[in-house]
Amino acid sequence: MVGKKEVIENALECGFEDTGFTTAAPFETQRAYLEERREDYEWAIRSEILSALKGVSPPGDA
Repeated sequence: MVGKKEVIENALECGFEDTGFTTAAPFETQRAYLEERREDYEWAIRSEILSALKGVSPPGDA
């Protein structure tokens, strides 16, 4: 099984400057940020590729 240490090492080797981990809990502060600035981020919210609001919750989360 691949652990955090291996993921971080590989990410750095691939040129990433930073790597982090989080829980599967929804990012409610990010959702609030996008909603408060909906006019500025409407393009990202409506984008089929980015789907910004879908990205604030883990897959399968309602």
